[in-house]
Amino acid sequence: MASLHLNSMILRIDALSTPSVHSPEIVSLYLVYKIYGQGRKIGTADTIHAAFKLMWKMRDGDKYRGKWHFNPTTVAWVGNPIDSAKVQDTMVAIKNKCGMDGGDRKHSLAMSEEFMSRMFAWSDETCPASRYEEKSSTVEEKNLKTKHLAFKCFASTSWIIWSRCFELIKLQRKHLTFGLEDSKAFNTPYFELQLTNRKGWQKRVNKTNKEAD
Repeated sequence: MASLHLNSMILRIDALSTPSVHSPEIVSLYLVYKIYGQGRKIGTADTIHAAFKLMWKMRDGDKYRGKWHFNPTTVAWVGNPIDSAKVQDTMVAIKNKCGMDGGDRKHSLAMSEEFMSRMFAWSDETCPASRYEEKSSTVEEKNLKTKHLAFKCFASTSWIIWSRCFELIKLQRKHLTFGLEDSKAFNTPYFELQLTNRKGWQKRVNKTNKEAD
C-alpha cells in the first residue's frame, strides 16, 4: 500500500504508480490535506488531479482508463482511480469551497439558535403577539404587523432548512415533493424540499465537471 507522509508533505508517487484499491482514498486524502490543511487554492487541486489522471491513463495500455471498477473476471481493479466516485466527490467539495474564481467564499456565518432567539425577542418587543389579535387602526400599524409576521415566517423557515431568505423566496413547486410516507417510522407522512445545486456558481462547477468527463 502506498504511504502518505503528511508531516514532510511528500506523497510517494512511485508507490502509487500502479493503481490499487486504496488509490482513490489516498489521492482524496492528499487533495484534502493540500487544500484544507495547507490552504492551497483550486489550481493546486486541479494540477494534482490532472497529473495523477495522466500518469494512470498512460500506464499499462488501456487498463487504467475509464470508470474505476472491480473486474470480477480478472479479479483486479481497472479503470482510472481519478474517475472514482471518491475522488470526484472530493473535487466537487473542494471546488465548492474555493469557488469558480479560485477564492474562498466569504459568506456570512450561519445563524445560530441563540441569535435567532434574540431577533425574535426584538420583534416581540417591537410588535407584541397580542397586537396581532387586535384590529389595526391605521395603515402604518397594519404594515408593521405584516412586516414582523413575514420576517418571523421567512427567518424561521430559512433557519430550519439551513437556507437564506433570498434563496427561500426563489423556491418553486418543482423543488417540493408531497405525499411521501416514511415506512420506517410507521408511515409518517412528510414532504421533501430539494435545495441541491441551487446556487449558480455550484451549478457551473458541476456543469464543468460533466463537460470534462
